[in-house]
Amino acid sequence: MKRVRTKIRANFRRRVKRTLKGNLKEKLAGTILLCAIVPLAVLGYLFIVIIGTFFNTARARQGVRAL
Repeated sequence: MKRVRTKIRANFRRRVKRTLKGNLKEKLAGTILLCAIVPLAVLGYLFIVIIGTFFNTARARQGVRAL
C-alpha cells in the first residue's frame, strides 16, 4: 500500500510540474506579445488620428483600409 501511495504522489508531482511549466511558458509568451502588440496598435491609431486631423484625409482612409 505504501508503494502505491508513493507512486501516486510522485506521478502527481510530475504532472503538476509539467503543467505549471507549460502554463508559465504560455503566460509569458502571451504577456510578451501583449506588451509588443498593444503599444504598436495605440501608436498606429494615434498616427491615423494625426494624419486625419492635420493632413489629407484620403491617406488616413488608406491607413484604415490597410489595417
